[in-house]
Amino acid sequence: MIIRIDIPKWALDRQINILAGTECVAFSPPEEDRSLYIKSVRCSHCGECCQGVTEDWIHGCDKDGNCSLLKKEVDGTYSCIGNVYRPTACSIDSKTAPYTENCTLKFEKRPLKG
Repeated sequence: MIIRIDIPKWALDRQINILAGTECVAFSPPEEDRSLYIKSVRCSHCGECCQGVTEDWIHGCDKDGNCSLLKKEVDGTYSCIGNVYRPTACSIDSKTAPYTENCTLKFEKRPLKG
């Protein structure tokens, strides 16, 4: 699918995020030179990006330092019980991917045109 939009000049120096539901499809960080990062490999639900949060995390953490919204599924994968209400930061904080060696998230850097 190709989507073409005219981004107003005032927004070019800000973070731009494109979401499909709660999943980040692409983003353009403000400190970059007009680059767009497009997701090329999706999340495997390893849960590692939601582990090791600190007590001051807005949604709290359990005794092991896992986000309180993290749920281990029967098949060993993880999901967010926040579902569509999960924190926006969790949807758009993809710049640091891959988070760990088990993380499958990958983004391809492409120049923005225009």
